[in-house]
Amino acid sequence: EPWDRVRRQALQITEQYRAEILPDAGPVSVQMKKYIRALCNPQVTTLVCQGGPGTGKTFTASLVGMLMLTAGLATRMQHTKPLVSAGGQSLGFERGSMADKLAYWTKPTQQAAARVAEQQGIDPEVLTSRVEAFPIDRIRGISIPRGEWMIADEMQNTYWPLFMCMISRAEVGSKVVICGDVNQSDLSTTSKKPGGMDMIVKAWDRLRKVAGNDGVAPDDIRRSAEAQSKLVKLRNSFEMVCLEEQYNMRNPGNTDLTEWAQAVQRGDKVALTSDETANDWETLCRDVYQALQPAGHL
Repeated sequence: EPWDRVRRQALQITEQYRAEILPDAGPVSVQMKKYIRALCNPQVTTLVCQGGPGTGKTFTASLVGMLMLTAGLATRMQHTKPLVSAGGQSLGFERGSMADKLAYWTKPTQQAAARVAEQQGIDPEVLTSRVEAFPIDRIRGISIPRGEWMIADEMQNTYWPLFMCMISRAEVGSKVVICGDVNQSDLSTTSKKPGGMDMIVKAWDRLRKVAGNDGVAPDDIRRSAEAQSKLVKLRNSFEMVCLEEQYNMRNPGNTDLTEWAQAVQRGDKVALTSDETANDWETLCRDVYQALQPAGHL
């Protein structure tokens, strides 16, 4: 089975990469294996991957996509991302033509594909001829045809209408991979204008919880059966994977730093030493020092 050969190859590359950056990292995580399996399943045409920074969402999708191209199982790979910046200038302020702007805007995905090509000895011509950027605001009305891949990065920065467009583009035999981290959204969301990825991740989590409910009341049994049936139908062509944040593929030493920074954002007392729990500035400095030291920043 050609798709399964690519799965084994991608898993082997991932294991080798983890061993290089962290010799005692241990085996590839369960969720990463599930992600690679879904990427290499021809029946799954739409895949959503939720994961923290550095967990390998985009890199792994690009890795499998490039392997599919070289194996003749894919004809083209497009990559896109929302036109929302992390507090900087928008796409329109970038210099050059529209192609130049898109090349800059989608550089993270292109960079991942280029790195895969270099590491695996893939002909650079594959990158220039069959990997291209696509403007996300042109997605409505188009289809991703058989043999083509679309990798949509930073999708936590889309409102529901655009997100809905993306998850409904795949034809039979194609692949749409939606990557993002709902904890890194740059949107100004409201109850009337929610983030699309945040909605779908929460809805999937609720569906799985209802399906796994082992209540004995008639209503619980009925709802659980309905949820299980819905999951079976959805998984005919769709999968959702949530990567574990403790498995950092970019820089394992940054895991503690990332977790601490996210705790700061949430306002957790363990990260932000409040007036009630801190006596002086020295306590706050000690918390920061302890968070940074394991990550190798001190």
